[in-house]
Amino acid sequence: MEFRARSRCARTRPLASVNADSISAFPTLLARARLLNPDPQSPAGDAAFRKLLTAFFRPTIVYDRVATGQRARQTCGVGA
Repeated sequence: MEFRARSRCARTRPLASVNADSISAFPTLLARARLLNPDPQSPAGDAAFRKLLTAFFRPTIVYDRVATGQRARQTCGVGA
């Protein structure tokens, strides 16, 4: 039996359910962006490119522990 984690996006109506594996983490996005680095041979250029990526990155999915706990209690009937 294989377990696949699912994530729910609360900003959409109805709630969207996606595979957790399909949500890219920052290191994955950084690795992809580095493929587009205009000067990968320059250590100074690479460092500047990484700083720019880090400075402008804004997460679009943020874990909300309280909302997740509430949703789990509603779904499982715990504490109701």
